[in-house]
Amino acid sequence: KEQKLQEALAEYTREQSKPRESRRGLRAIANQYGIANQYRTILNRYNGGRTISEVHEAQQHLTPAEESILVDFLNESADRGFPQNLHQITNFANLILQNRLGEQFVPIGESWVGRFLDRHRERL
Repeated sequence: KEQKLQEALAEYTREQSKPRESRRGLRAIANQYGIANQYRTILNRYNGGRTISEVHEAQQHLTPAEESILVDFLNESADRGFPQNLHQITNFANLILQNRLGEQFVPIGESWVGRFLDRHRERL
């Protein structure tokens, strides 16, 4: 879905450089990409709106860079025959947080690992 939105946004952006009378409309472009009900989302993105994942980044415990490092570590561990369990993933995430936050560190909750794995299922 996100890829179709990106492609439709690129198409809409190209259309905006054409003379007004020869431009295709936003709804026609959304229909072409099979996301007819997402035409407002395309317009919002065109006008500088952020994706849902970008909006939620500020609410996440780990930064995107920290999560990427953790994903890389988990993949390397598994490739070497030492896959990490949920408890170990929690411990590694807490270590990262503790190093960054120091005394302001608050451990992640029980459900954090599940959400983390959902966010990165394509890479893990």
